[in-house]
Amino acid sequence: MTVAGGQREIQAQAPTVTGRGGCNLDPLRTDGPDALQPTDIPEILKIRLTEIEITWDDTFHHIEVVKADDLFEWAKADRPRATLIPRSGRITRAVIVVQFSDSPRPVTVQMSAGEPPVLPTGTGTEFLKRWLVQSGFCE
Repeated sequence: MTVAGGQREIQAQAPTVTGRGGCNLDPLRTDGPDALQPTDIPEILKIRLTEIEITWDDTFHHIEVVKADDLFEWAKADRPRATLIPRSGRITRAVIVVQFSDSPRPVTVQMSAGEPPVLPTGTGTEFLKRWLVQSGFCE
């Protein structure tokens, strides 16, 4: 369990449900904060991007990891989005925090490019799966 901003967040723990297909993290680059809008799913109140990993296929195989309670809000206040998610480099991992309407605690989900997401079990799992497909993150 992690603590961020005074609220406890629940990490996905066993038992877990593995989603079908691999994750596509490109919507974070192309849509920015709009990629995290839970359209037509009222059971999801809010989704925050809390961590992103960018990997470059250069000589040194540089990897950059950026973390914050809400990366898009931090980027909006501190810097342009172009520096949060550079045009070059692959987005290889992202961590989101999802707040459901029927839960007092948010759920943390890690997505890796090309890998199926590992989702927590519980009442919000089906809503989360539906959102991941609708948003273009998963098949």
